[in-house]
Amino acid sequence: MTNGNAHEKTGQDSLKFVEEAIETEMVYVLVVDNNCLQTDSTEYVDENEEPLVAVPVWTKSYVDVAKAWAGEEANPEEMTLDYFMNDFVPQLEEAHCTIGLNWDKDGIGREFTPFDLTDMLVKKVNGEVVELPIQSEDEIDG
Repeated sequence: MTNGNAHEKTGQDSLKFVEEAIETEMVYVLVVDNNCLQTDSTEYVDENEEPLVAVPVWTKSYVDVAKAWAGEEANPEEMTLDYFMNDFVPQLEEAHCTIGLNWDKDGIGREFTPFDLTDMLVKKVNGEVVELPIQSEDEIDG
């Protein structure tokens, strides 16, 4: 798969996250030893050029893929969309984390700032067209 095709696929997976999260009103994180699974961001860095922390989340139809990526020690934990948007995402914003959406079995997928994700979810709830934030060419090319 070329970088352009992979970028398009991860974009589709991200839009599917927004659609399915609103439809089911549930999202899933993976938990290991009572801690939410997190990893280094591949898209965002801090002022010292160090990767931010990325917290991946999935919708129900992607949970098996998530478990394939994380391994058997990770358990999916369901959270309501209300809790996710009003409690979890603000905590990630405060901690300067990014949010990965519906990553594949290789841990490949798009990341968004908490603000951008909230904006996409609110637009979907309001019946507006949801578009992914524009990425720079460096991010697209890898």
